[in-house]
Amino acid sequence: MIKNVNYIAFNIIISIIIIIIPFLSFIILGQDSFLPIGDGLDSNHIYLKIHAQNIKNKIGSDDFPQPVGGVKKHKDIIISPILLLFILFPPLTAEVINKLLISLIAYFGMLILLLYLNPQAKKTKFDFFWVNGIALAYSLCYFWPYAGISVAGLPLIFYAYITSDEKPLRSILISAFYAWYSDLALVGMFLLVVLAIYELVQIIKKGFRPKKILFIALLAIFYILFNTSLILSVIDPLFVSHRAEFNLVKMYDSIKDAAILAAKMFLFNVGHNSGYPTLIIISFIATMIILLYKKKPIPQMAKKLLFLYIAIILISFLLNNKIWVSFQQHIPVLKMLQLQRFYWLLLPIQYLIFYITLSCLNDLRMRKVLTIILVLQIGILYYHINHNTKQVVKKVIGMENRNISYNQFYSSDLFEDIKNFINKPQDSYRVVSVGLYPAVPLFNGFYTIDGYYSEGYPLEHKKIMGKMQEEELKKNPALASTFYDWGSSCLLYSDDIDKKVGYSGDYGPPIIRKDSNIEINDLKIDSKILRQMNCQYAFSAVPIKNANEIGFFLEKSFENKESPYKIYLYAIRV
Repeated sequence: MIKNVNYIAFNIIISIIIIIIPFLSFIILGQDSFLPIGDGLDSNHIYLKIHAQNIKNKIGSDDFPQPVGGVKKHKDIIISPILLLFILFPPLTAEVINKLLISLIAYFGMLILLLYLNPQAKKTKFDFFWVNGIALAYSLCYFWPYAGISVAGLPLIFYAYITSDEKPLRSILISAFYAWYSDLALVGMFLLVVLAIYELVQIIKKGFRPKKILFIALLAIFYILFNTSLILSVIDPLFVSHRAEFNLVKMYDSIKDAAILAAKMFLFNVGHNSGYPTLIIISFIATMIILLYKKKPIPQMAKKLLFLYIAIILISFLLNNKIWVSFQQHIPVLKMLQLQRFYWLLLPIQYLIFYITLSCLNDLRMRKVLTIILVLQIGILYYHINHNTKQVVKKVIGMENRNISYNQFYSSDLFEDIKNFINKPQDSYRVVSVGLYPAVPLFNGFYTIDGYYSEGYPLEHKKIMGKMQEEELKKNPALASTFYDWGSSCLLYSDDIDKKVGYSGDYGPPIIRKDSNIEINDLKIDSKILRQMNCQYAFSAVPIKNANEIGFFLEKSFENKESPYKIYLYAIRV
């Protein structure tokens, strides 16, 4: 038994080292590290930085005076772990620590769950090897960091639910921790629905199970406690949100496109989290075929997991098409939610399917095949999660890197020069960006009328922004639809930029570098409305040829060696 304990400890230590290794590249590159821009540096990262900064400076309660003209918010009773990290550490450090914690919780959560399902693995070295390997593989998946352990921690919450009869106190503590470090809107409400439906089926089959019901009820209560701002924004809104006028029919897929996406969900990554499940699903199907060929029984768990997997994909398909949303958008609260995100629950199910696949291969004495599949899956994941490490290698071998780093994206030195040139308190005026992510000036302390703010900013502000650029949007139906039908990206759009470069994903500005020859020939906006919003300056990544005609006057252009941008500073005078 001592040998087994040592073997288990050795495997766990090696797994932790493997998890940590990719994070070393953040230490090597520091501010020159590379993080995703979309739904990351352009929004969630900067708003966590601002939120932490406002708390430390005791600005309002949880208000956001800086972006989209200013947003009032209800105060959360308890600060989330992610926000706490941003309060305690510099933004990039907080981001990296958060990502590391998520990976470690994913590993230990899946390992605890699998060891509960397969206690034999604690006694047999090979069994522990492959069970631990699945937990390691799960920890190497890409989990969207701004949702905390919403997906990464699902195995842990499954374990807590399963063992809530045997270990009620431990299960309650796990549920409280999970609710604190996860997102109610993205995963929590879907998890509660699935658990409630499953428990209802069990009540019909086996009778009343009070501890299980109590567990689900307490999980819901914990979510309410840790999400008071979100709950109050629905019960007692401080303003009418821009989400109130979402045109879901324009945003969602046709039946055909939704069906194609559902088919992709079965084998490939979909959404913000990536588990690269292709090899897993193919191996599962092949293993089930082998069992049928050898006339071996297919495990009940395999049948249940496959049913659950397909059921969630079908539910996501039914809620992800124009026919359903044409009904949904007439229900005030539901029109603000993306109900198709049941698919956020798929990733841990994929790795439980992986577990049952390798378990069957082990029973079939196909240990070499099992090992090859496991090592291949870990290798696939390790390759894909090492984006930042790849940039270190490129730097060492002198290979050109056209990716934009954290330091380059925010270009703090460049915007410090702009701030000093303007030489006014930053809260005394607002700015707007043209061909530049509003997150960039926001990071550097400027107050903006624009921004990518999905949580909900005043609908009145969106309408003013729409009126200001009405003539420009008439030139480009695609940009007009993005702004009017969705509008979480509250930007000043340019038809010229769209035609010459294209907006990223139909909503984000492109990265326009200083060596580009792009310019705006004709920008149709009402600068009087900008001034009414106290917008005194425009930061443009390109020259605007008709600037004087619209009340834009070039003060100076700014660039430096480190920044990829050349910023044209226009004063708005009308």
